[in-house]
Amino acid sequence: MTNDQETRPVQQSGTPASVFGTEQRFQAMADEEVAAVASSSGILDFLNKRKEELAQGVGGAALQWVSGEVLRAFGLGIGGDLDKIKEVLNQVLWTQQQILMALGELLREVQFQALITRGYESVERITGIYKRLRNLANTGKPEDPGNQEEAKLLKTAILDPDNGVGVGLQTITDVLLDQGALESETPLIPLFAARWLPAFLKKQLEPEVPLSLYPGQLEAWLHGLFIVQYLGLAELASARVANGQFGLLKEELEQTIGELVKQRALLDQAIPEFTRTQPEALFDGRRYVVRSLDDSRVMYGSPVYNDLSVQFRNRHEGNEDEEWRFEKTGESDTFIMRELSGPAYVTLEKSLPLGVAVKVGDRSKAVKMKLVLGQNPKAAPDAKPRDQFLPIFGFVGRTEYMSLEKYRDGDHSFAKLGPENEAVHLQIVYAGHDR
Repeated sequence: MTNDQETRPVQQSGTPASVFGTEQRFQAMADEEVAAVASSSGILDFLNKRKEELAQGVGGAALQWVSGEVLRAFGLGIGGDLDKIKEVLNQVLWTQQQILMALGELLREVQFQALITRGYESVERITGIYKRLRNLANTGKPEDPGNQEEAKLLKTAILDPDNGVGVGLQTITDVLLDQGALESETPLIPLFAARWLPAFLKKQLEPEVPLSLYPGQLEAWLHGLFIVQYLGLAELASARVANGQFGLLKEELEQTIGELVKQRALLDQAIPEFTRTQPEALFDGRRYVVRSLDDSRVMYGSPVYNDLSVQFRNRHEGNEDEEWRFEKTGESDTFIMRELSGPAYVTLEKSLPLGVAVKVGDRSKAVKMKLVLGQNPKAAPDAKPRDQFLPIFGFVGRTEYMSLEKYRDGDHSFAKLGPENEAVHLQIVYAGHDR
């Protein structure tokens, strides 16, 4: 496409300049909207931009929201817009369907028959209206009397004060956040997280289950909730823009954005921060120091003359016996650990009195490991789920974790296999050099 074609007035291609200005501007608007619905953060960013445009004090002249133009297009009696608008509507609906399909197994696993339960009727109503808007745009005939009548019916349904989209959005957020008339109910967001946590913990040592699955599934569920609410706001935008009610639309945007931020914050309470970045961030080839959170001692692979045991001791800066590299095995996020002074790798060996000791040895004996969720014994009884767990080392194919024997001479402790409640809680930090 040439520059002349990209910037020619839209009325020359059958689309009024009063709505989009240029083909290039429309395409940028369409691309932004389609890209935004691909993530919960993208949806929130997109809605905040639309709020800022409405705050410019020029009515709706600055508003760049393709989905918000459906019903106004019928009022203007144009067809060129609809061929373009329908592509965005179709893509948004397709994205929603893909999210729901991807969530199907998760929802069955935690026994949620639908995306949300108590607000399901509102979800169905909002989705149904968006599909009707899509179908209307697909006709491409705003001059048809039947289509004109459908546009009026849709506008009425969207803005109905008793059973419209605004009521549906409020019902959904009340269910998710435990507020309003449903205050006696359990908030749906922590309820869902509470169901997903034990399901994940049961399988977290399986090699094909990455640590990122825990926050990833919660994020995917939130994305599904966000896109439903996005559909509702897009419907409100279409009706408000058609009526010229830009002030009301701004208020509705601000209110719903505030509710989405609360939903985001409530879900974040269920996600330990380390699960978002580890262990993937450790596979960068750099050197790391592994500390015990209980006493800041560091993981150390002793040399051959000192029995090759893995111990935890006080840090000696620059000592390669205390520096490790995480090597991904290719299976999910499992890894083997290399001690840099060797090269020697973490292995397991039957050894009295430890039972099964953690040692270092040849790469051929390296044991596959995982970074998993371990209960934080120091967490308060009412602590948020994100504070109830710390990273611990697990071993693929086993049900035990890296734990520690009592200190020897007050200076060292030996690593061994032990139950989860005895696991050593870890902090993994960059060694500070990569020589």
